[in-house]
Amino acid sequence: MPKKLYTFLSVLLFSTLIVTAQNTYVPDDNFEQALINLGYDDILDDSVLTANINTVASLHVNHSSISSLTGIEDFTSLTELKCNNNSLTSIDISNNTALETFICYFNQISALDLSNNISLTSLDCQSNNLDTLDLSSNTALVDLTCRNNNLVSLDLSNNSALILLDILGNNLTFIDVNNNVSLATINANFNSLTSLDLSNNNGLTNLHLQNNNFSSLDITANTSLVSLNCANNNLATLDLRNGNNVNMYLLTTGNPNLSCISVDDVYWADTNWTNIDAWTSFSSNCAAAFGCTDSTAINYDPLAD
Repeated sequence: MPKKLYTFLSVLLFSTLIVTAQNTYVPDDNFEQALINLGYDDILDDSVLTANINTVASLHVNHSSISSLTGIEDFTSLTELKCNNNSLTSIDISNNTALETFICYFNQISALDLSNNISLTSLDCQSNNLDTLDLSSNTALVDLTCRNNNLVSLDLSNNSALILLDILGNNLTFIDVNNNVSLATINANFNSLTSLDLSNNNGLTNLHLQNNNFSSLDITANTSLVSLNCANNNLATLDLRNGNNVNMYLLTTGNPNLSCISVDDVYWADTNWTNIDAWTSFSSNCAAAFGCTDSTAINYDPLAD
């Protein structure tokens, strides 16, 4: 082979390798089209110039009929990713280690590996197909919304920075929030919870426990609470004496066994809290007033014999 031709072919091959190395494979046409619409690409050819995406900090590709986010791994500077309302069944964000906000609701994702996303502060993965969710590495997490999934357990012991916890519409029978001392809002409506220890959650302001299986609830330690919804449970005892009743909204309807609620001020409660069942009354101390909290019990009067 002539020397000049050999040199030319070598240069051409080297140039081809460089070009290939500088491009990111994006096989999903809808994902690539979304990137074209955002100005990061110009031709629908299953590839995007890596230099156009590796410095992008925020990416919104919502409502785009995307089935695969292959190529997201080269968005190495991403701190915010929103890919909600697509057709994703899986997603690999293990290379997106700078990610702080991840929004992926209304997809069909069945598993999430967040072990490399240690900077994550906000996660919204509601309305997917998650059976499990491992958050043990996400110690910076502040906002968590995982409502309407299939979770049967959730370990929050490493997530002490949590302020918002929204777990509505799962299959949870137990949740431990003792380590989550910064929590301000818990939305656990429509689960199968039977108990909840809130003694360490002094900053809690909003508590929603509608449609669970609680038989008792004590919020006496939650002095900042302004809203409590515990409708449609099996409550027999409810102690609201937290010193802050005058600032609270209360909903307790649909508790057939709840005959008495312990409150700070009976007159104030009678006047201001009306979202209770007709058979429920207020007392400064239900246990002392009735001797027991069983609404079906009949007290024995020896003088009646």
